[in-house]
Amino acid sequence: MEKLLIFREKVNSFINKRNLILRVIGKFVAAMIMIQSINGLMGYSAFLRQPSIMAAASLICVFIPFSYSYVVFGVICILNLLKVSMDIMLLMAAALLLFYIIYNRNFIRFGYVAILTVILLPTKLSALVPIFVGIFAGPLGIPPMLMGIMIYFFSTSLDRAILEMTKSVNTQPLYQMVLDSMMANKEMILYLFCFVITALVAGQMYRMKFNYAWQASIPLGGIIYAVIYLYGSFLMEIRTSILDSILSFILSVVILEVLQFFRSVIDYSRVENLQFEDDEYYYYVKAVPKMSVSEEDINVKKINVRRKSLIRRRDKKE
Repeated sequence: MEKLLIFREKVNSFINKRNLILRVIGKFVAAMIMIQSINGLMGYSAFLRQPSIMAAASLICVFIPFSYSYVVFGVICILNLLKVSMDIMLLMAAALLLFYIIYNRNFIRFGYVAILTVILLPTKLSALVPIFVGIFAGPLGIPPMLMGIMIYFFSTSLDRAILEMTKSVNTQPLYQMVLDSMMANKEMILYLFCFVITALVAGQMYRMKFNYAWQASIPLGGIIYAVIYLYGSFLMEIRTSILDSILSFILSVVILEVLQFFRSVIDYSRVENLQFEDDEYYYYVKAVPKMSVSEEDINVKKINVRRKSLIRRRDKKE
């Protein structure tokens, strides 16, 4: 454990010394991943798929606050949908604007959660999202998480609706076909339910006062996610891979445990409980110290060291 703590301190020290450079590189890479994910879901605009345009948009994200990346995300979504139809674009714009108005106070803090959900939902790291939200964002991170799920299934429903319109004659408007497809999508309903329950349970477990609650909340959240998703898939007759669900659970738990390790490690062997009182109340305080090391102790022993003066004298005699 001591070697891991030393490694963590070295990594944190490296990041702190090069904070500005790493922040610029990290924001650029994160923006590129975001734009690539949007173009993968809603890549209707050939102009926005050009590498030079993607690089320019990512460069813009470097010079704006990270909390406003959701605005760039919304603009790219709207521009892509504008190539499909005006009503679809207006529907997405209205949804994003409504989310901003309702969630205005916490928009800047947790808007990134919606982007993270859209990026990770189609991958094998989908279980990471609700556990991350429950532990690091709390209940205020649930609305943008649900928004991200709906944006993702909006794009998949739009693809199906466009495909149906090309194969057959359909008098329904495109937006009506998309909304009907979303309402009938069992997988979206399962994800909404599964993500909310996992986030609430993981967050509640994380904030409990017993020892090792921080570490136990992550695998517990992963297990709950896997159980709800697999059992819900069975009840709703949704085709899913058990192996993929287990792999998603394992990968998500490992990544979050690593993030938690670099964020903070608690030394439960030195827990102190304090008690005091005044005229009206009794006060109970539980102090749990952080586990850290300052630097690695290295003892270097030099063997057969000779003074320079002795060496020079011997050289002169020779």
